[in-house]
Amino acid sequence: MFTVGDEEAFSEALNGTSLLKSESTEETVRSRTRIVVQANEESGETRGFLMTVVPDEDYLASGGSIDSVDYYHRGESFSGLIVFNHLDGSFANAWKYKGGEIISGYISDGSQNENSLKSIYLLEVEFCNDIYLIYNGNVSYLKRSCFTRTLPVMSIDDGGGGGVYDDWFPDDGGGGGSSGSGTYIEKDENSEKEITPSNPDIDYHPSFETSSAQCVKDKLDKGDIINRLLAGFELDTSQIDLVFTIGQLDSINANGRCVYHPIPKDMVIIIDQERLNAPSISLARTILHECFHAYLFGKIFQEEIHQGLAPEPNFSSDWNQYLIQYGDTAQHNYMADQYIGFMKDALASFYYLSDHDRERRLFEGAVGDNDFWDIDTFFEVLSWGGLKETDAFKDYYRDLKNQRDYNFYLTDFIPKWPTENCN
Repeated sequence: MFTVGDEEAFSEALNGTSLLKSESTEETVRSRTRIVVQANEESGETRGFLMTVVPDEDYLASGGSIDSVDYYHRGESFSGLIVFNHLDGSFANAWKYKGGEIISGYISDGSQNENSLKSIYLLEVEFCNDIYLIYNGNVSYLKRSCFTRTLPVMSIDDGGGGGVYDDWFPDDGGGGGSSGSGTYIEKDENSEKEITPSNPDIDYHPSFETSSAQCVKDKLDKGDIINRLLAGFELDTSQIDLVFTIGQLDSINANGRCVYHPIPKDMVIIIDQERLNAPSISLARTILHECFHAYLFGKIFQEEIHQGLAPEPNFSSDWNQYLIQYGDTAQHNYMADQYIGFMKDALASFYYLSDHDRERRLFEGAVGDNDFWDIDTFFEVLSWGGLKETDAFKDYYRDLKNQRDYNFYLTDFIPKWPTENCN
């Protein structure tokens, strides 16, 4: 976390002060602010922001140079603060580095006061493995080996609340998640080696397997989009395991959540227990929404194997800009701008499945000859679920016809689709 001294330094950087006072001396450490401008080669659109680098005393004392730190290069040893502001001077986010690694940060709390911030907390988590000895077919317990890591936990809600950074951590009872596998020592007369059994890249908690969510997920798997979203997690080179589970989410109106644990590199998609009572097409939308989050997390941390939707050659720089511009709603805004069409296609595929002939007849019979009914609008309204805080949705909702359609379809059409019966 930031110390008091760090907070003072951060406030000075945030307000454009070019000098940072050292805590231990009266000397000053100079900061540097750069204007970063990016251009889209296809559209010609340009965008920019301010980047202020504030090295700490230890970094400078070790011979570190502020000249070596820029937007694309932090260096392996940089320690200090990096603050991002919009071109109008308003705050975007800030990060504290130690030895080239981010250890904590600030994002805006969304209030009118640009200096009103919330910290990104890091959790200290203990991981344990049971170690066994296997000798001539006999298994003997040896010991329990544990280590502690400081863990930045990232989570994203589908619905109201939540954000990229949160201090929520799922426990084994309510939230599910994947448990660590044991480490074994296999021994024969000539050798001894340590073996860590591999886990499936995509797994399902029993709470998910025995729920209607599993039935809906199986039907989604018959389409193309969800397979493209999750294909990277099934590769041998994937470093991230993905687990689906059912839980009781604490955020208001949160239908689902995707949580990524950088250590030990696993990801959990949680579907809220109450969401199982929703129309199956709404439940499908929630599962898809969380899979889009998983896909984005995959691209952020292992981009080379998560490219199933479409070529995105400038993803890294584009994603950094979304982080700067939107902070804790960056993923939702990116999804709304880049992936909304894929969501519509996935929902249309689900709707027209032969498995849904009965449901579709019942639904279309209930809708009847209503003058407001339009199948494309139905898929569009469904697709905006969980994205209402995004700029793209706000632009969509400014249109009076879109407002009418959105509210009418949510209350009159979507609830008429049946719930999942697993037949």
